[in-house]
Amino acid sequence: MAVSPPPPPTPPQGQGQGQGLGRTATGVAVGLVVVFVALLISGLEAIVLAGAGALFGTTVQRGAVADARNERAAAKSQAVAERSRADALQRDAQAGQALKAMVIEAADRQTGPAATAHDGRPGEPVPGGDQTLDTDLARLTTLARKLFHEG
Repeated sequence: MAVSPPPPPTPPQGQGQGQGLGRTATGVAVGLVVVFVALLISGLEAIVLAGAGALFGTTVQRGAVADARNERAAAKSQAVAERSRADALQRDAQAGQALKAMVIEAADRQTGPAATAHDGRPGEPVPGGDQTLDTDLARLTTLARKLFHEG
């Protein structure tokens, strides 16, 4: 009797020729596709978010730049006002110096330089002279010396 060859082994279910992948392989393939899509979407998301951030950032910076310009303009106008005030105070100081010089000169003309050398008390004889210093002029001389920190 002739022995016939054994029948070919039957492949396990789902792994035969022309059949689809097994459950595990299909799960892995689906997982890889999901990961690929997620990476693709996250890349697009990163690009979109970067663009939105750049647009938002420039909008915010534009406002900040406008605020800084307004503050600079306000500071500049305040500096101009303070400079004008300082110039006016300088003119007043020069006028005060000129007034002081005129008062002392008037006192010197009335009684001589010795009258302004002492405190110029009204009604008292001037040292080295025989005249007395006028009351108003004496007060002005005393005030001028006090205001300008002399004597």
